[in-house]
Amino acid sequence: MATPVPLREVLEQALRNRPDLLTKKYELQRAEAEIGLRRREVFPNPSLSVSFNREGSGDRTVLGGISIPLPILNRRQGELQSLGARNVQARAELLALEKEIRKEVDQAISQWEVALRNTDLFKREVIEQTEENFRLLEAAYRERKIDLPQLLIMENDLISANQDYLDVLLELQQAAIALREVTGVEH
Repeated sequence: MATPVPLREVLEQALRNRPDLLTKKYELQRAEAEIGLRRREVFPNPSLSVSFNREGSGDRTVLGGISIPLPILNRRQGELQSLGARNVQARAELLALEKEIRKEVDQAISQWEVALRNTDLFKREVIEQTEENFRLLEAAYRERKIDLPQLLIMENDLISANQDYLDVLLELQQAAIALREVTGVEH
């Protein structure tokens, strides 16, 4: 199994790829955009008008006008406060999620490293020793120093050790999958 990338790279990958974090970032951007829109709506939109008029004597006149509504009573303060609160909430949720992602990445890397060490240790200490013992027992059986039941018992121990090794490999694979999940990377 390959070694994982350093914590910093995995964390950067998670902060870049996690869909839940991207959603929170978009919510914050939306809240900020709405605040900007409401602030612009506070200022009046002037409008121009032009009209043509023909009087009874045949004279034509062009009339123009500008109207500027004055928002004296509706300054949208309540909306701005509500949107400001939503902005603060979105920012707090984003920071909390980033903190949670950092924790998840750290835990996933720790689990992966432990599983990798367990796999290496199990292979080195148990499997290699068990295989060596089986080779010695097989040689002893050929030389008729042990009987068949003893050989079968030892062979059963080797099978059991190999099954345990497969369990350790499964734990390593599950830790690698968990690491990919917390980074938001699909392979």
